[in-house]
Amino acid sequence: LPEHISHLISSHHLFPFIFDDLILLIVITIALYGLFRLGELLPSSSREAFSNPPLSLSSISFFPSISNPLISFISLSHTKSFPSGPPIWKCIFANPSRPFCPVFHLAHLISFFPHRFIFPSVQSPSLFHWDNSKPILKATLITHFKKAMTHITDPSLFAGHSPRRGGVLLLQRAHTPDWAIRLIGGWDSDAYFRYMSRTPT
Repeated sequence: LPEHISHLISSHHLFPFIFDDLILLIVITIALYGLFRLGELLPSSSREAFSNPPLSLSSISFFPSISNPLISFISLSHTKSFPSGPPIWKCIFANPSRPFCPVFHLAHLISFFPHRFIFPSVQSPSLFHWDNSKPILKATLITHFKKAMTHITDPSLFAGHSPRRGGVLLLQRAHTPDWAIRLIGGWDSDAYFRYMSRTPT
């Protein structure tokens, strides 16, 4: 998945600027670098999007400021591993030298297009919306991503856990200790082993 995303970023699919394409890549890369399940970032239904979305604008902050986003802090109200209890915080470090930095792009989108993120109360409070203001649902994003990947790889290989698996592989390639991968991913068991490659990378 990391290589496929890099290919997608460098391809013509993102240019000229298309808001929906940019939002799609922001969600996918946040999931990749933060080891999120897509269901932890996006609502599964319209009802959830309007009543209790996983993320809202108040769930994310930038340090030291939104105009100079070096770190993003994301608060999860619930996760699959820890469905109850206090919110869980994760941080993602910005790296503008990456081919695509989700922290940088999300901060600047919120700064330059606030009306797309700060909606009236009649709209969904979910953080991520398409250009038509409809909240992005998990299944819809997977469908759009598979369509974008058609000319790069077999789109049937992609599912909601793919960014999480790809993030584990990135950490493994960086020789991150297993205990740290488990901590970053929020696993309460050794289930993360199934995401890891046991062959040299």
